[in-house]
Amino acid sequence: MDLMIDARTMGNRPSGIGLYLYSFLKEIAKEKDIKLYLISDVDVSEEMQDMKSRGAHVILYGKKVFRSAGVFGYFRFVRKMAVRYQPDLFMEPNNLMPLPMTGYKGKTVLVIHDIFPITEPDTYSKLYQLYFRFLIKRSIRRTDLILYNSDNSRQATEKYFPFAKKVKSLITYIIVDKKEDFSTSEMPVASNHPDNHYFLYLGNLAKRKGTDTLIIGYKKYILAGGKRRLYLAGGINEQELPSLIEKTNQEIKEKTKTEMITYLGYISNEEKQRYISNCDCFLFPSRAEGFGIPIIEVMNYYRPVIASDLDIFKEITGDAIRYYKRQPDFEQETAELAAAMLEFDKESPKSGEVDCKKYKAVIERYSAKALGKRMIQSLRELQ
Repeated sequence: MDLMIDARTMGNRPSGIGLYLYSFLKEIAKEKDIKLYLISDVDVSEEMQDMKSRGAHVILYGKKVFRSAGVFGYFRFVRKMAVRYQPDLFMEPNNLMPLPMTGYKGKTVLVIHDIFPITEPDTYSKLYQLYFRFLIKRSIRRTDLILYNSDNSRQATEKYFPFAKKVKSLITYIIVDKKEDFSTSEMPVASNHPDNHYFLYLGNLAKRKGTDTLIIGYKKYILAGGKRRLYLAGGINEQELPSLIEKTNQEIKEKTKTEMITYLGYISNEEKQRYISNCDCFLFPSRAEGFGIPIIEVMNYYRPVIASDLDIFKEITGDAIRYYKRQPDFEQETAELAAAMLEFDKESPKSGEVDCKKYKAVIERYSAKALGKRMIQSLRELQ
């Protein structure tokens, strides 16, 4: 079987969708009868190089593509490659196909992670909302199989597009690799905080991810007597966030005489492992999420988690982690988060303990062996 995939989200510093794709590709690459064709704009990531070493044939557009009209030019190239190679299956893992696959004779697979431009429109422009609604509707009508990354995403899609119920579908939860052995002695220690107790956030920094809630909530935590530092790691997607971090740090410094928030930028997998394994607690205050990879990643290290009480988090982790109640008012929500952090402090030293049995049960649900087999089987059945 020949399988072609639009792998642009994996080509350079992959996050959510790119990591989702990579986790399944590693399992698909083990199947000797499946030939992989990966199309991307660039191939500079560790993940793309790894897939090359596993035998994937990578086809490059040749220049970096950003969220603009450049996407259409790139997708014309993708379609051209599909027409040239005529693989048995073509997979688009990025919610929608910008253009119809004219001239391609095989079957298509569409991965829907979320429909946030419809369900969470506040962080998207009106133009993009219209663009998304129009193209995802067309994409659903044109695909042969839909892969949803959660039941939450499936229900939302079928609510707004009832005809999606008629399309063959499968829920393919995200594979989250189990932790690898490494030395924690290399973990950097902040010179101005010898005890190095800290909260950690990993992921894209954006309002949809609740980064502003996190920063202001953390300030309230410090002003109320909290002592733990805050590390932030990931790419910043919105221009006002760096200044918010800097301003908040200065306000905190007036009370603590030190900067308590450290922005690490985009960190390597090895660095990520060290920061997770040594954190006191992981914070994930997202306002909307298709899945929530970082939560499961952190659970692999049996570290405590405090997350917003989104339905998707309850779907994937149940009562294994801690939640704080989301509020429609920003000030109330930041206060809720601060209160959850202070409550965590009060429970010390037991605050660092987790229910290992519950954690293990959650971790096993997202193993490569279980989920990879299901996806591969569904692709074979579609062929």
